[in-house]
Amino acid sequence: MGRMLRIPPPILEENRDEYLEELSSIKQAEDWVEKHSVEDYSNRNVNVNENYTELTIEHEPPRTVTAIEILRIVILTCFIISLPFILFALFVATLFSGAGGGCYGVCGLSGWGGP
Repeated sequence: MGRMLRIPPPILEENRDEYLEELSSIKQAEDWVEKHSVEDYSNRNVNVNENYTELTIEHEPPRTVTAIEILRIVILTCFIISLPFILFALFVATLFSGAGGGCYGVCGLSGWGGP
C-alpha cells in the first residue's frame, strides 16, 4: 500500500488562479490562527505606571540545572539509600565486638599465651 502524495502542478499561467486560491486559503488560515492565539502572561510581573499608558511586562528567563546540582542530588540520594545498610552493619558489628577476648598485643605479658 503506497502513500498518496499530492504534488501541485507547476506554476504556469494556466493554473495561476488555482495557485492564488491556495495561497489565499493558507493566508486566511494563518490570519485565523494569529487572531485566535492567546499568550499566557500568568507567570510574568506586570508593571503599570499611572502616568503612562504603556504596559511593561517582565519575565524571568528559564532556570537551567547545572552539573553541580545534579551531582549533589545523586550523592544525596546515594547517601540516603545506603544509610540504613550502614547503620545495620554498625549495629551488627557492635553486637559481635563486645564479646571480649583477644590478646591485644600483650599476650606474653598477661600469661595467656596466645592462640
